[in-house]
Amino acid sequence: INPVDELHERAEGDEGLDGLPITEPTNFNTPNLALVDKGARFIASLPPMINPASLAQGYICRPYRSDVQRLRAIFTWVSERIGWEEDFEGPVDTRRVIQTKRGCPKEVAMLVIEMCAAVGLHAEAIRGYLKAPGEVLDLDMVARPNHWWNAVIVDGEWRIMDCSLAGPTNPKRSVYSSAGSQAAESWWFLARPMEICYTHVPLLPEQQHICPPLPHEVLMALPCACPPYFKNGIEMADFDTSLLNLENLELAH
Repeated sequence: INPVDELHERAEGDEGLDGLPITEPTNFNTPNLALVDKGARFIASLPPMINPASLAQGYICRPYRSDVQRLRAIFTWVSERIGWEEDFEGPVDTRRVIQTKRGCPKEVAMLVIEMCAAVGLHAEAIRGYLKAPGEVLDLDMVARPNHWWNAVIVDGEWRIMDCSLAGPTNPKRSVYSSAGSQAAESWWFLARPMEICYTHVPLLPEQQHICPPLPHEVLMALPCACPPYFKNGIEMADFDTSLLNLENLELAH
């Protein structure tokens, strides 16, 4: 399969709020977000048993008027303040997550939804497969989801946020990113669906937020491109999946 070519030929772009492709995706990484990060990091002492709505309205998002700033404040606070925890079976208690400052990816995704809803932002939780660099993939893996993340609507565009993987305490993060040990990996803030699909494959095609959604086998066959690939504007020339496999006496040059 030539998955990179398939992606660019089949997909018309990221999905907009109206379900149509976005022709000119917005660049949301503006300089004033550094001040938002700074403000979010200063929020330390919180009342006991505070709920996500009060946390978002009264503390995290209170100084900000724009949706992008509010989302960034939620992203930075959740990524850097909520420590990584193993997945567990049982009901999600977002108050406990805030109190213990620990959460598994599903809990983090639910916390983001509740905080966004409190300040009038639409978010959804996505269950899917997170590919790992160097992993030998088979197409059935997408049916065994191993991760949760969020999709949000901002300025009429669907964008992806992964606060769990962005957090410095996530043991998997170092294989994807070289961000500092204290800071969140900002690339996973409002990532474009057409770019994050190289690593994040949703279980439900409509949650790809790509127009039109692509078959799972194409997304699973994409090379596992991580944030530096997109930050540095790298492109894959003539990539196909046979390049990853050598058999018998075949040689790679």
